[in-house]
Amino acid sequence: MKTINETLEFIKEAHKGQIDKSGIEYWKHPLQVMLLLPPNATITEQYVALLHDVLEDTEYTEKDLLNLGYTQQIVDAVKLVSRDKNQTYNEFINSIIDSNNITAIVVKITDMVHNMSEERFEKLSEENKIKQNEINEKRYKPNMKKLANKLVELVKLGIKL
Repeated sequence: MKTINETLEFIKEAHKGQIDKSGIEYWKHPLQVMLLLPPNATITEQYVALLHDVLEDTEYTEKDLLNLGYTQQIVDAVKLVSRDKNQTYNEFINSIIDSNNITAIVVKITDMVHNMSEERFEKLSEENKIKQNEINEKRYKPNMKKLANKLVELVKLGIKL
């Protein structure tokens, strides 16, 4: 399997030419998500954080990730945090919750934290700030709460982080 540094190089290539709404090279977002993971994050969570947008936003497939040496566990979690274009956002979040996959839940919460970060928000145009505020209030905040509640439930059941 690729190392974390090799995975970082892979996502730079996979997201080459992609720019986020704040004008920053897109590959920096998954890196920031990984860096925002809790201190006790597993190596699997770190890989999933780096790869979390590869299936959704690039031409790479699950099979490609497996062929690159990523484990089925990592690829399954990446798939869970990759929204199918036919899903509503609520269906997407509910599929993560219903999976009971702690890695996917932790990475998705961390992804939302970075998406709502002041650092990213301040770099947006005024128009995009208005849109982002709406997304934060209608999509991210209520769904982060649902994901966090599921995480607490799983921890109470004794499922390891």
